[in-house]
Amino acid sequence: MTVDWPPLLAEEQGVNPDQVEQDVQVNGKIWRRVRTNFLMFVASNMSMIASDTKIAPYAHCSDGKIDLVYVSSNNVSKIDMLQTMLDLDSGEYVKHDDIVQYKKTTAFMLQPLIEKGRFSLDGEFTNYNPIRVAIYPSCIKLMGSIK
Repeated sequence: MTVDWPPLLAEEQGVNPDQVEQDVQVNGKIWRRVRTNFLMFVASNMSMIASDTKIAPYAHCSDGKIDLVYVSSNNVSKIDMLQTMLDLDSGEYVKHDDIVQYKKTTAFMLQPLIEKGRFSLDGEFTNYNPIRVAIYPSCIKLMGSIK
């Protein structure tokens, strides 16, 4: 099972760099390109990331999808962001669809727009490099004893 990844930003042809969202075709498949400054970006296949935080309320570990939840810095006031984040524990924050984008996908690539810096990936700080994530459904089987 392989993924036909889109080109890195430096290698893109025919893409408008000023357009925030744009569809890009790669080997017959359409990828949605989102170029923005993220205030929040979450990718999860589980709805809860803690006992009190329903980060991706529509996610399910067996649906073969990655749920992407993100907030772009475009046209978001601090008050709107605060009101949205107050609903984070219940998962109701995703209903602020004028601010929060919620997408289901099978693969995504996250590429920083700047060359230096650090960001947190699953709680671990990492360098700014392109990150590629894909779901491979039914790739492994886990078995254990039931007591």
